[in-house]
Amino acid sequence: MEGGVRQLKPGNFMIVNSNEIHAIDSLLPNETIVIQIPLKLFEGYFLDEEFIWFVHEAGEADETFMELVQEMWSLYSSQDYGSSLLVFSLFYRLLHLLVTEYRMPEVNPAFLRRNKNLDKLSMITAYLQNHYAKELSLEYVAMQFGYSPTHLSRMFQSYAGITYRDYPQSVRLEHTLKDLKTGDQSILETALQNGFPSGKALTRAFKKKYGMLPGEYREMVRAAAPQRKDDKK
Repeated sequence: MEGGVRQLKPGNFMIVNSNEIHAIDSLLPNETIVIQIPLKLFEGYFLDEEFIWFVHEAGEADETFMELVQEMWSLYSSQDYGSSLLVFSLFYRLLHLLVTEYRMPEVNPAFLRRNKNLDKLSMITAYLQNHYAKELSLEYVAMQFGYSPTHLSRMFQSYAGITYRDYPQSVRLEHTLKDLKTGDQSILETALQNGFPSGKALTRAFKKKYGMLPGEYREMVRAAAPQRKDDKK
């Protein structure tokens, strides 16, 4: 995955490498399986400088990949005695598939330099994710990490494909979605607890990204909830 927007449909998957800046959005209720794999499990398969990178182009291995993921989820959900051992066995088959079918066999020095810059940017995005409810001016965050505001702005544009201003706003909107689904706070209270300066600022950003007002989204989710319960009968 690199740059742009990807739309996942049922049965699709996406590989996100360590340090790749990404976000997941979905207005409608859905079930998504996320598997996070520690890099240390790929020791012995690193390229230069303890680096590994995966690429995904549609191919014959995709069907096997999804079968493994779906079987892992089914076993994990069953909670049957001993099922966790079967999940682990499938997990290691998944690792084998990753290193044999999706691992990039070699990289050039420019790609390694880019990854080092992504390392630095990941520390900054982690900080923004942990402090999203606070005021996060470009100047303030640049000072925290020893960069000039201009340099930090260029880092986001070059390596994340997004402006600095848009990144914390996307994180705030992601948390806002969750609060609108489950909370009963007013739009103003929701805005303030998620780092927006006012209800109007939240409404403007929400409408621009999702095409509807926060209140309309809350009503849509609540209207859909009884139907989802009926569907399970």
